[in-house]
Amino acid sequence: MEKWYERFNDAGFTLYNESGEATCVYIVRDKANNVNTTDKWIDVISHANGFDQIIVELFPRITHPKYTNDTEYNRYICWHAAHDDIAEHRGKGHHGKKYAVQCKRVQVKDENGKTHYDYKVTGVSKIR
Repeated sequence: MEKWYERFNDAGFTLYNESGEATCVYIVRDKANNVNTTDKWIDVISHANGFDQIIVELFPRITHPKYTNDTEYNRYICWHAAHDDIAEHRGKGHHGKKYAVQCKRVQVKDENGKTHYDYKVTGVSKIR
């Protein structure tokens, strides 16, 4: 069965989704309230122990993708823009703010009473 991201036939994007990097970006962007990711790209430096510890570096956005009504396509063009912008920053020797984000996997119930897993951030430390 084909996974949604395989439709783009892009090895880098497939690796991004299968390596857990996409989950790390979700956790930092949507769950780590005291890390301001507004107008920033999140570069995942490392993650360990099922996302218990995530190290990220934030870079200013250079590119602002034109989004469509296709959510999957939007994820793809967003990844491309982030990938390209981060490479440009690194190529110029730029360094972003680094954070260590600690979290744990928790069971939650949605509005329909169904149980599923999500992540809860338990700590954030600025590295520099």
